[in-house]
Parts: sequence; structure tokens; C-alpha cells
Amino acid sequence: MRKFIYAAVVLFGVGIGLAVDVPNTFTAGTPIKAAEMNANFTALKAAVTTLENKVAAQEATITNLTNRLQVLENKLSKIADGQYAMPSDKGKLAYVSVTSSGNVGSSSFTPSGDTISTSRNGTGSYTVSFTGVTGNFYGNVQLTSFLPGHYCGVNSYTHGVDLSLSVSIKCYDGSGNLSDTSFLALILE
Repeated sequence: MRKFIYAAVVLFGVGIGLAVDVPNTFTAGTPIKAAEMNANFTALKAAVTTLENKVAAQEATITNLTNRLQVLENKLSKIADGQYAMPSDKGKLAYVSVTSSGNVGSSSFTPSGDTISTSRNGTGSYTVSFTGVTGNFYGNVQLTSFLPGHYCGVNSYTHGVDLSLSVSIKCYDGSGNLSDTSFLALILE
């Protein structure tokens, strides 16, 4: 009768199990022959080598996946730790939340980490300037009002020599009157 020895290695939550068939068993009071003991060690060595090869293959797979993930992350715009957004084919994405008083709200992002400035120019009239976003903007500005029944639209936008983009924004209530509201401005290029 053969005795089985089981070895297992847990690698990043993936179990790699290996059953070893040892050719010789020994009982108390009987002599042990060197050849039989060596055969057992040879079987164990072969099992350990197989296990090492499986671990090496898992490590290669992890390295490959890590490299592929890095390539994908390099194509994304980082918004915050652990948060990424898919940019357009030109790779530009920026956003800012703006309070009804014209201040930068709780969240903002530019690919370069540059400052976003905002101002309220009058009732329902705002300017948002994204520095370091683009000098030749041929993209899309999306605006979303945070106040139900209100909406915002782009009045105009201008380019600065410092690779900035200034967007003039008008916000309205449900009746079409200029109205102060908090909103989100998103640029995709």
C-alpha cells in the first residue's frame, strides 16, 4: 500500500495542491534500505520541482497581468486614488463642481493637476477656467445642474496662450430665467 503526502502552497489566494506518491512505506521494527529511502526522496524532489514550476508560472502570470494593468492605467485619467476615467482618443478630461456663488465645489480634476478657477459674473452667469487642459480645444463641454428643474449651457469659450480654456456658462431656472445654481462642468476632448 502506498502512502500519500500532500503539499499545498497558497499564492495570492490561489491554492496550488500537489499529491506525492511515495513508493516505499516503512513499519516499525523492519530494516530500511538506502535504495528505498532514496527512491522516496527522489519522488519528493520531483514533486517539489513540479510545485516550483507551478509557482514560477503563477508568478509569470501575475507579472504579465501587472504589466497589462499598468498599460491600461496609463491610458486612463486618474481622478482620485483608485478612481480612473476613460479619456477620449486625445486623452483630455477635466471637471469641476461649481457652487451657486461661483466657487470651486467639493471636487475637481485636470490631467496635469493644474488649478481650475471659477467666478460668478452675475445672476446665473459663470466663468470656469481650466489651466493646462488644452490650447486647441475641439471637444465637448458637458454641464449638469445640481438643482432640480434648472439647466446650464455654454455661452462661449476662449483659449488662452497658457494652454487654458475659459468657458462662459449661463444657468437658468425651469421658466428660462437666469438663476444661480450649483453645477458640474466636464470637458472631454
